Formats: sequence, structure tokens, C-alpha cells
Amino acid sequence: MVACFVSAAIFFPPGFVLMFLSFRFQELGVLIPYVSYALLPVMGFCGVYSGCRCLERTSRRFGSIVLLVVGLAYYVHWMLFLGYREGQNEAHPYIWVVGLVVLALGGLGAVIFVFRQSSPPRKKLAGEVMRR
Repeated sequence: MVACFVSAAIFFPPGFVLMFLSFRFQELGVLIPYVSYALLPVMGFCGVYSGCRCLERTSRRFGSIVLLVVGLAYYVHWMLFLGYREGQNEAHPYIWVVGLVVLALGGLGAVIFVFRQSSPPRKKLAGEVMRR
């Protein structure tokens, strides 16, 4: 639930501000797709990472993968439900796949970050010199 709220809090306020500004300034309407695609990796990263922070330390690795898969499935569901089904967008029927890939890259970055953060520290062997 936390991941969903954080992702929505990242995506919707800038989108609404830009949408309302585009009513006043028509030139800003061109920026809406670019801003939404720029926010998708941030939304994916913050959603997966914030959701993992709510889990116990022992289950964060598995939880990050589950959150990534559930988040991508949720995105695909809404894209198919909101009008990208059966070729309704004739010019670019699969443009939502670009958003899916960008969102997946942000979520995958969070999974990698969680894996690196939760890995146990490496033990120093006798005679091994620490490198910095």
C-alpha cells in the first residue's frame, strides 16, 4: 500500500500542475508526455524502495522483486484498461510498452539497490589488505 501511495504522490502532482498550466499556456501541452516518461523511473524506484522499507530486513530482497512484478502488472492492467486495447490508438498502439520499460528500469534500480544494501558485509580474511 505504501508503494502505491508513494508512486502516486510522485506522479500525479507534477502531472496535474503541468496539465492545468497547459490550459493557460498551450505550448506546455507538448511537454506532458515527456514529463510523464521522465517521472516513471523515479516512480518505479521510489515505489519499490519505499515498499521494501516497510518489510522486515530478512524479507526485503524477495519483497523488492515481488513489488516490482506487482507494480509492473498494475501498470499493464491500467494501460490496457484505460484505452490502449485493441488498437484504439491507431498511430502508436504499443506506446505504453515504452512506459513499461522505463518504469521497469526504475524499479530494477531499486531492486539492485535493496540487494546491495541488504547484503551481509564481507568478512576480512587473515592477511587480506583492505582496499579503498
